[in-house]
Amino acid sequence: MKKQISLIFYIVSFCLVFVANKSLFAKDIYPIKCSTVVGTSSVEGVSEKFARQMAIKNALKNASMHNNLKISSSLELNNFSLKKDITRFTTQSKVSSFKIINEGMQELSFNKQFDSSGMPLKNIQPTSYQVTMDICLTENPATCDNILGNYLQPKIVVAQVLLADSYGARDIANLRSGYQLELKRRLQNKGYNNIDLLHSGSHLQDARQILLPNLDRKTLDPIINNTGAQYLLLNVIRTVSRHNEEHGLWTDVKKFYNQEIKPDARYLEVESFMVDLSAAQVVYQKKHGFDIKGDVSVGLNRPFGSNSFFATDVGMVFSAMLEQSSADIYQFLQCKSLQSNIIDIRDDEYILFLSAKSGAKVGDQLTVYHKFGRQVIRSGINLGTDSKPVGFLKITRIKAKFAVAEVISKNGLIQVGDQVRSW
Repeated sequence: MKKQISLIFYIVSFCLVFVANKSLFAKDIYPIKCSTVVGTSSVEGVSEKFARQMAIKNALKNASMHNNLKISSSLELNNFSLKKDITRFTTQSKVSSFKIINEGMQELSFNKQFDSSGMPLKNIQPTSYQVTMDICLTENPATCDNILGNYLQPKIVVAQVLLADSYGARDIANLRSGYQLELKRRLQNKGYNNIDLLHSGSHLQDARQILLPNLDRKTLDPIINNTGAQYLLLNVIRTVSRHNEEHGLWTDVKKFYNQEIKPDARYLEVESFMVDLSAAQVVYQKKHGFDIKGDVSVGLNRPFGSNSFFATDVGMVFSAMLEQSSADIYQFLQCKSLQSNIIDIRDDEYILFLSAKSGAKVGDQLTVYHKFGRQVIRSGINLGTDSKPVGFLKITRIKAKFAVAEVISKNGLIQVGDQVRSW
């Protein structure tokens, strides 16, 4: 039995090593193609610095259209006349690197500088900022869509595990908190550091749909306000049940004399949910399960997470599940854009709910999105508030639990509660 469990563990480990090193072959499979791209942005009503940032965004967006572009068109005719023409452009290319090679106010065309008689027009100023960039593209699916700030890690909180099968787990000590701590440890070992623990979990389940996340704003908003987290990770251990599959004369004899029949089979199943706290929706859901045969009992003297626990058959399977689960979660998170909030403004300095554990450092730039309009409510459910980019901040100091930033440029009101993003 131990050989079977060990084989499972080695197979999972091999797969994880392969995934971790697949970037070694990426350059051969997904060649990088570079080109020169121009991006522009209007300066009307905004500062030159703000227009510059938006021009860079425009260039990065335009760059993806330079490689593997797919065009789909839909035409609608009525009495031989074109009534509707819809064209959609899609691409699998992503920006892998870029460099600005030229920038400045866009030179006006000849017709905008001179009148019909060839005389120079007076008081004519450029209306757009232009950047010329060398941008390299790849179709590697492992490459993040958002190149700017993709090294920043969104904050997640790992809730205490929900246990659906408490009777089946009566031989495993410290299962709920032990699984939570071990999952955090393995995520950190993979390089994900922006993690906190939430030492509760029961109130996070939906009362109407047992052991599914509660997406009510009254439940999620306090988590955001207290931790500054962007995601909530909730794990549900659905079953750890033991049973006996042995059949035969000797089993019948034991039953006749009321002798103990030890379980010889066990099924483990764990389901993970990742909740986007701002959007109040599940954005990741995955289930892992294993069947175990043989010695399937643990004992309370081997608490979850201890070396003695992981030496058991059940412990080895849990270890393989944790390793696979942490790898899947890490892969899901590694390309997600960081989001945080402005929590205070003091003398032109903006306090962000952001710590060094996110990977942020002095000099990093973030985009500010200002919420406007009334909240959108449908069938009694708050769907959120509309927002628009209004400025760019640069981090000047980072403390243990917050960061301080200053405005680089802005185009409108920036206030407490506004969202900041890595791009």
